[in-house]
Amino acid sequence: MKPDYYCHLTIQSHPSEERIIKETRILRTSCSQIIIGPGDGGEIVRDGVRIVTYQYRSPLMSVFTSYYIALKMRARVYHLHDPELLILGWCFRLITSGAVIYDAHRPTFHYFLWKFGPAGPRLRLKAALLKLIESIGVIFIDGLIMAAPLSKKGIGRFCPRKIVIRDFPEIKSTKIQYPLLPGKALIYRGLMEKPADLNLILETFFQVHLVLPETHLVLACPVPDGFDPVLAGRLHEIKLEQQVIVADKTGWKQLCRQRTIGLATPNGNEYFQRSEQSEIYEYLALGIPVICGRTPFTEQIVAEKETGIVLKNLTPLNISETAIKLFSDDRLSSQMSINARHISKNDCSWEKNVVELNNFFSGMFPR
Repeated sequence: MKPDYYCHLTIQSHPSEERIIKETRILRTSCSQIIIGPGDGGEIVRDGVRIVTYQYRSPLMSVFTSYYIALKMRARVYHLHDPELLILGWCFRLITSGAVIYDAHRPTFHYFLWKFGPAGPRLRLKAALLKLIESIGVIFIDGLIMAAPLSKKGIGRFCPRKIVIRDFPEIKSTKIQYPLLPGKALIYRGLMEKPADLNLILETFFQVHLVLPETHLVLACPVPDGFDPVLAGRLHEIKLEQQVIVADKTGWKQLCRQRTIGLATPNGNEYFQRSEQSEIYEYLALGIPVICGRTPFTEQIVAEKETGIVLKNLTPLNISETAIKLFSDDRLSSQMSINARHISKNDCSWEKNVVELNNFFSGMFPR
C-alpha cells in the first residue's frame, strides 16, 4: 500500500519558506508532509513537517536532484513551487502514479527581472524562456494553485483543476496589545533587498520627524549590510539612532503603538505593479492604516475599501505629508482602522482558504 505522502518540491535556497510551511500545516493532519529543497544537505522536522535538503550546485542540477529525491518518496501528490521544475514535471507525471500540482506564487517573468535585475537583453531572454516553460508545463499537470487571478492570467486555461488562493497571513483580525510607549510609529514591513527602498523609507521618516518629533520608525524586514552613508550621517547628526528600530518578521507587531501607520511602498519595478503585496494583508489584520503606491491591487483593497491612502507618486515628500495628515486626523485614521479590521475578517482571512485548500488537495489523491 502506498504511503500517504504529500511532497513539496522547490529549488529556492529557503525550502521552509513561509507560504510552503503554511500549506503543509493545513495538510499534516491528513497525510505526512515532506519539503525537498537546497540547503546544507541535512534533514529536520519543523512544525510536524519533514524537510529534506541537498547541497546546491546549479539550477539545472537542483531540478534533477529534487526529482531524484522525490521519486524515492513515492508520494501521492507532488507539489511544485518553482516554474523551473515544470521542465521535468510532465515526464515525472507519466512515470509515477502520483498527482502533480504547480503553485504559481508570483508573476514569473516580472518577478525574475525584479530579483535578478537590472534587466538586460540576456536576462529578459531567460525570463521569457522561464515563462514559456511555465505556460507549456501547466498543460501536463493535474492541478494549479494561483496566488491571484491577475498574476497568472491565461496560464490555467488548459489545466483541469485550479484554485485561486491569495497570500493571506496566518494571523487573526484582533486588537493590538499596545505597549506602554509614547508617541507614534511608522511601520515598514516588506523586502529590503534594494538600497532604494531603504533610502525612500528613511528620507520619509526624516521629514515626518521634523514635524512630529515623537515618531518612531520600525523596520520589520531584513536590512542591507549598511545604510546609505549620507542617510546614516543624517541619522547621527540629528540623533535619530534611537528612533529607528529594526525588528524581525513577528516581533514588529509588539512595537505597534496606539497611532501606527503602515508603509507599503513598491520599488517601482513592474513586478510590484502587477502583483499583490502580502504585507498589506498583515496591516489590515492588525487594523493599521496603510500608505502605498498605486497598483490595481491597492486601488481595490486600499482605496476602494478606505483602509488607507494610495499615492500616485511615491516620493518622501508625498509619503511624509500623507503620514502627518493621518497622524493629525484621529477620526480619519480610526475609521480606516475599523475598515481594515472589517475587510480582514470578512474578505482577507487565511482561515477562509483552509477549507478550499483541503478540498482541492483531497481531490488530487485518487488521481
